[in-house]
Amino acid sequence: MQQQKYDEVMIQEPQALYVVAPAMKVLKSGKQKIHSEETYRQLLQQLELDDFNLEAFMDLLGIDRYIMAESLGITDTTMWRIIKGKAKLDKNAFYRLQQLLDLVYFGIETFDHITGDFIQWMHTRQNSFKDRTPLEVFINEALGHQIIKDQLLRIEHGVFA
Repeated sequence: MQQQKYDEVMIQEPQALYVVAPAMKVLKSGKQKIHSEETYRQLLQQLELDDFNLEAFMDLLGIDRYIMAESLGITDTTMWRIIKGKAKLDKNAFYRLQQLLDLVYFGIETFDHITGDFIQWMHTRQNSFKDRTPLEVFINEALGHQIIKDQLLRIEHGVFA
């Protein structure tokens, strides 16, 4: 099994996909490999246990706290309090974070486990999104998560219409 390094994320192909946990230290508890949907769901459950490092996740996505706050539908002040551990995500923000984590997982799989390519794609304007970035679509559209996931499915299957 060959290991390759992409943007400081070690990927052991083809079985293991390190989505956000290892090199980025998104989980305070240490490394987490995502082998399957079940392991991915366990990662989401760790969000509830406050083992999720939101700052590292923002670094991975290349966004600041203002954009993350907008993505989660909360104010910048609330976002700052959450980062500092003085507040917790409400239900809606937690759901949005789950959706964003789902997109990262699905997107990295779609881009053949190359994290940097997916993150670059998330920040690149797309004709299919009316000259907006996928991140802007996620923030501004009610069904942004599904719209982006549909586009990722098209990419995965080679349909670029």
